[in-house]
Amino acid sequence: MAPLTVSFSLLGGTAISSVELDFDGNGTIDFTGQSLDGQTFTYTQPGLFVPTVTVIDTQGNRLATSAVVQVFDRTALDTMLQAKWTGMKEALRSGDITHALTNVVGPARARYEALFRVLAPRLPDIDTILTGLRLDEVSEDEAFYEMARIDSGIAKSFEIRFSIDEDGIWRLRSF
Repeated sequence: MAPLTVSFSLLGGTAISSVELDFDGNGTIDFTGQSLDGQTFTYTQPGLFVPTVTVIDTQGNRLATSAVVQVFDRTALDTMLQAKWTGMKEALRSGDITHALTNVVGPARARYEALFRVLAPRLPDIDTILTGLRLDEVSEDEAFYEMARIDSGIAKSFEIRFSIDEDGIWRLRSF
């Protein structure tokens, strides 16, 4: 979320003479030095950025590589994560467990698949189990929500956690 402070690292065995970084992908070199180690850069505005690092080796050869950095604002992130929650519930309501699991982080899928299979007879009424969400807190790679519901007349609150999965996509981590 904006502002987002990042650092970049280079991996490889090339003998480096210097490094150039176009931090925001606008074609202007924002940093030149012998290493990116210890350097931090801050994206102050939300958006999709394609930073490019150019390494100049000791022979004068130039090798450039790019990455994608997506910086959200709180409202846009909340909208996207709410849509993932709703999409998962819609898939469960229709009995499509496989599709619902695409909204869950990879390492947790097997656990939630087993749970959804146990809940299979109740999935058409999933909205009584998994209710609406309210965004509480956002960190660099996690978003915490509160899900409130009434069970047998008792008000209960549950933490719902989204995080960035191994492939860089935001998904449900725990609920």
